[in-house]
Amino acid sequence: TAAGKECFADGSVTVVRGSPPFFVEFLHPSVCKGVGVKRMCQVLAQKLEGVVSFGDGDNDLEMLQMTGKGFAMRNARSEVRTQAPNVTEHTNDKD
Repeated sequence: TAAGKECFADGSVTVVRGSPPFFVEFLHPSVCKGVGVKRMCQVLAQKLEGVVSFGDGDNDLEMLQMTGKGFAMRNARSEVRTQAPNVTEHTNDKD
C-alpha cells in the first residue's frame, strides 16, 4: 500500500486497507460502500435508517456506520468490530 500511496500522492485516490499482494483497493476519496447504499436508498425512495448492513472488512466500515443497523461479523477485522455499531454472534464462515 505504500507504493500505491506514493503513486497517488496528489490525493486523487484513497488507498483502502488491504493485505497485499492478495487485496488492495484504490478508490476516489468520495467513494465508499456507504455512499453506494445512500445512493441506492435515494433511487428506491427508502430511508437509510431502514437499512440493515453486514460487513467484515475495512471497506465496509462507512456502510456499517451509515445504515440504520450495521453489523460487523464476529470474524471481522478487529478495527471493524470495535468501530461498528453492532457485532454478530456468528462468523461469515457459517452458511
